[in-house]
Amino acid sequence: LNELRRVLGVLRSDRTDVAPQPGLEDLDELLESARTGGVTVTCEISGTPQPLPDGVNLSAYRIVQEALSNAMRHAPGSAVQVKLHYGEAALVIEVRNDGGAAAAPLKNGERPTAAGLGGGGHGIIGMRERATMLGGHLRAGPTPDHEFLVTAALPLGAGAGEDAP
Repeated sequence: LNELRRVLGVLRSDRTDVAPQPGLEDLDELLESARTGGVTVTCEISGTPQPLPDGVNLSAYRIVQEALSNAMRHAPGSAVQVKLHYGEAALVIEVRNDGGAAAAPLKNGERPTAAGLGGGGHGIIGMRERATMLGGHLRAGPTPDHEFLVTAALPLGAGAGEDAP
């Protein structure tokens, strides 16, 4: 709600010095920021990159940003792979980390889950809400290989993301 209020405030403002919202055109800077935050990041882009509706572009950036932030917070020192696939119907985002120190077994031999990584925040919920708001979906959780995977599909169809903040 706070972000929505901020967006509405910007839209209603007569100010001309308001910075534009970030998007995937700012991805290189985001990845570099994560690298300086202690994770190794690689990025792969497939398909044919195309201009995205504003809502899809902002949401894609924010989903990658949150997934990287979670990796830095919960799996410092991990290797993170960011993959973007521009399909005909959707932009598919995949952010996978190897878990770093967080993938080590707990004292009882179990491995930590997303909930067991000391979270309690609203990051995954927020990512899921962004995807759903655009008519897409998001899945996030540990893999059988003890990695953590965030996958989102954001529709690119007519009008996708046009009304989204």
